[in-house]
Amino acid sequence: MLQAWATARNRRITIVLGAVCLLAIAAALAVGLSDNPPGIALAFVGALAAVLAFVHPWRAARKFWMLVGISLAAFVVLVLVHNVAEVVASRSGTGSMLGAPLSILSGAAFVAALFLCPAGCMVGVIGGVVMLARNSRKDSESEAPV
Repeated sequence: MLQAWATARNRRITIVLGAVCLLAIAAALAVGLSDNPPGIALAFVGALAAVLAFVHPWRAARKFWMLVGISLAAFVVLVLVHNVAEVVASRSGTGSMLGAPLSILSGAAFVAALFLCPAGCMVGVIGGVVMLARNSRKDSESEAPV
């Protein structure tokens, strides 16, 4: 994550991707997300830009495959958090001190599981495949006789 801010070039790319993320999410909210494919697509583009803002300097396939694993594990955990928080919030009632924070937690876990985890998996798989191909091409070029 710190590599995204390490050089001036990386900082510029991170800032541009962050701006794309914010603009896409703002556009998704303006269009609407509820049963609206353009809004859902814009929200997913925002999630992709958010993930890319942190991982664009990576050059090792191993890091991208770790991102895939972490995204899959986070999906399972966030779905469980969403379900448990939803049940406890509904049973505690809207007037209780526990109901409102658990409803917010439930919504945040749902959005993260729905948008960030699939975006992380997609970036991880594509980045892993690209870096495997790129690194194997470099290895074959270095082994070629001159």
